[in-house]
Amino acid sequence: MASRLNTSNGALSCGATARRPPSLRGARMHGRPLLCLSAVALGMAWCCSSRLAAAFSSPQAFINAVTGRRAEMLRGRTARGSGVVASIDNQVKTVAETIDDFYNAYPKPPILPMYRTFLVDLMTQTHLTVADSRFKYDAVFGLGLKKSFTGLMSSYDKVVGSSESEKIWKAMTEALGFTVEKVEKDAEDVEAFASSTSPADILAHMEGSSDSVAADSAVA
Repeated sequence: MASRLNTSNGALSCGATARRPPSLRGARMHGRPLLCLSAVALGMAWCCSSRLAAAFSSPQAFINAVTGRRAEMLRGRTARGSGVVASIDNQVKTVAETIDDFYNAYPKPPILPMYRTFLVDLMTQTHLTVADSRFKYDAVFGLGLKKSFTGLMSSYDKVVGSSESEKIWKAMTEALGFTVEKVEKDAEDVEAFASSTSPADILAHMEGSSDSVAADSAVA
């Protein structure tokens, strides 16, 4: 009875073994891509962990590498931009060129910082006004330019202890493309006309009425 059971059990076990589906080879075939993907993922994780470890172990080197790449990109953009700007035939004088002309005409002594900002701003605003195609110089503009500079630099000579304001005025006026003598004469003529003429006549002159013919000749 026992042997029969053993036999039957053996037969059953053999039968069960014989009835197993032959899927081991297919499982191995399907498992290979998964193993490859796992290996790639592990490799990428190791690479990233090594870079992070290097960054944490030497943060300055990591920062230098990042900033170095960024600086190279900026240099490339600047080079391309400068090439484009250099290829344009620009006939209009730039603000930077005006300021350079001023410093070439007045290289030293250096202008005091408390005056330099306002002086550069005055030159910049005047340059932008003159560069406008609608601009037309007249004696009133000359008076305004002279008064703006005088109001700004009236105390400069006392502060520095020498007469430098006239040199600065000459350098600024010529850098803007004007003649010092003409601007000063126009300013004096307009100021003299305004001091000897009634406000009504000045208004009539500004409106261009027929009564302002004499005023025109006086200013001219």
